Amino acid sequence: MRELTGYRPEHRELAERVWHGPLLLSTGAAGPLAAAPPEPEAAHGWCRVLTSPGHGIVVFDDVDPVHRRARLSVAALTGAGELLAAAVGVAAGRLRLHRLDGLLAEHDTEGAKAAYENGFSPELTIPDHLWSGGRVGAGVVWGRCFDAA
Repeated sequence: MRELTGYRPEHRELAERVWHGPLLLSTGAAGPLAAAPPEPEAAHGWCRVLTSPGHGIVVFDDVDPVHRRARLSVAALTGAGELLAAAVGVAAGRLRLHRLDGLLAEHDTEGAKAAYENGFSPELTIPDHLWSGGRVGAGVVWGRCFDAA
């Protein structure tokens, strides 16, 4: 499992290289039209950005401190599944969150497999929600609860 560290200004180049937008999992270099990656100090509300130097970034945002839930986004050059496993460990351990959710393109079978292997399940499909692979397609919200018996 990859180790995650706090975001520092020297990680900005890596973040810009891998950030595809707020997707549960994305792998590879982002294209020229990708959104700017989030920065903890500039985020609206509460945002936690962690890095695995040389591999990718993990973003917990849209955090609800009362219900202890957050949206999770993992962006990696390679091995996004390993980074997702590390993020799940941080969410349950250090951050003590009860629930995570994230969005994947409906046709992202590799991402869906990694999400499933890390305890996520598909919850909702939103038609015509994401621009991915040169077309508009459905987005699937994946969720995971840590306190469910």
